[in-house]
Amino acid sequence: EIVKCINPQYIYNPFAGLCSYALISNCDYYGQEIDFHTSILARLRLDAYGKDINSLFQENSMKPWYNISADCLVSTPPFGAKIGRDKCYQINDYALHTNQYHSFRDYRSIEDFILYNFIDSSINTAVLIMPSGVCFNSSTIDVRKTILEHNALDAVIKLPSGIFYGTGISTVVIVLKKSRDSNKVTFVDGSDCIVKDSKTQDLDVDSVLELVHNDDITHKVSVDVDEIFNNDYSWDVNRYILNIEELE
Repeated sequence: EIVKCINPQYIYNPFAGLCSYALISNCDYYGQEIDFHTSILARLRLDAYGKDINSLFQENSMKPWYNISADCLVSTPPFGAKIGRDKCYQINDYALHTNQYHSFRDYRSIEDFILYNFIDSSINTAVLIMPSGVCFNSSTIDVRKTILEHNALDAVIKLPSGIFYGTGISTVVIVLKKSRDSNKVTFVDGSDCIVKDSKTQDLDVDSVLELVHNDDITHKVSVDVDEIFNNDYSWDVNRYILNIEELE
């Protein structure tokens, strides 16, 4: 829904999985999924929804994005995937030496790779779902600083834990925009937005969007970029949202 609000003309979707982002609009789409079986299932899904199955490529997303002409990057990268000390990035049954493409930079994680390559690419906007640790871990402090120096951080939305199948990991939506006139960053706490009476942890999308569009200071705040710099470049929503006890 957030991607729809941006109204992109051309979406680039690395680590595409089952291509959910291809279903949200009728704009041009370029997806990459390296796993053969997942890419087959994704093409079947695209065909079932009347989408172009040739918009998904069985390709490795861990390569330079310099030639990507899309205006919007969207991705939910594989949670927990690491780039080890041996420079070997591994997911499932395959391994890739990242220095084959990027010998000039030592990426610490998939998230590190995506955030840096967004800045280096010509893509203007990004909507990313990432583990919340990206917002405050020491391993991402350098890339967070770089993005703030480019004034490209637009919003961070905290989501409820456990909304993704098979993991209880806490996640956030990170919205990046290179062409920004404002020096404010919006932080939204949507951690309570769960569908009531649901037996599983299902995200209440409408509740999240309501928080994004309203000005409830207990769930949403706009923060000066300078303040984020002074807080060790932290993007942690909990650091900026006032809780009820503090307000009282």
